[in-house]
Amino acid sequence: MVYLSNLEPITETKVRVTSVHYMPFDEVNGLGMTEEELELSGMLVDSIPSAVIPKGQRKTGMFINPQTKEVWYEYETIPPTKEELLQAQVDELTIAMAALIGGAQ
Repeated sequence: MVYLSNLEPITETKVRVTSVHYMPFDEVNGLGMTEEELELSGMLVDSIPSAVIPKGQRKTGMFINPQTKEVWYEYETIPPTKEELLQAQVDELTIAMAALIGGAQ
C-alpha cells in the first residue's frame, strides 16, 4: 500500500497530492498507525503510476480522484529559453538568406 497525504482539494473529483509514503506499515520506516488512522488524514492506494514526462514538458503535480482512487499526473509545456528562441531566429534567417541567394529550393 502507498499512503498519500497533505491533500489539497481542488474539486470533488480532483485532489492534489503533496506527500507520498511508500511503506506506511513498515515496522522500521512506517508511520506506526493503523489503516483507519491513516485514512483520517490521507488516502491509501494499492500503487501509483510512474510519471512519464513528455519531451518539452514538466510535471506540475500528482492528483487523485477521492471517489475512485485513480491517481494521475498533470504536465505543462516548458517555455523556450532565450537561447532556444535566438537559435530559432538564426535558423529562420539562415533559411531566408539561402532562399534569397538561390541556395534553397
